[in-house]
Amino acid sequence: MLPHYHLIYGTILAILLLLFPGITYIEAIIVLLSSFLIDIDHYISYIIIKKDLSLKKAYFWERYENKAKGKLNILHTIEVLVILGILSIYIKYIFFIFIGFIFHFILDLLGLIKRKKLYNREFFIIHYFIKKNARAGI
Repeated sequence: MLPHYHLIYGTILAILLLLFPGITYIEAIIVLLSSFLIDIDHYISYIIIKKDLSLKKAYFWERYENKAKGKLNILHTIEVLVILGILSIYIKYIFFIFIGFIFHFILDLLGLIKRKKLYNREFFIIHYFIKKNARAGI
């Protein structure tokens, strides 16, 4: 899903959360920001692969050129969600980051299913490295 859609849907979710008693503006903003900023891992991948800091070029590369199957975007993995889920038991604000990440993850998943591109994303870090090592003959 494109970043501006995540920003729009994240804003809607944050506004809806404010309808619940006890949810503060800070908590809603954390959900909004985490549902959008999780995509920083796409930019980091671009920087590592292309050795370039251009956000604009990174956007177009990810959108039109980077067609690799089984891409690993580290923040978009089950392991990260599990870690955030565990930490959220102990740290209140991590729970709201967790909510934003889950929301983003679900939106991405629905988009991949709709476009029949589920194979384009790697959902487990460990699986990515197992496949990578198998291809390398390790």
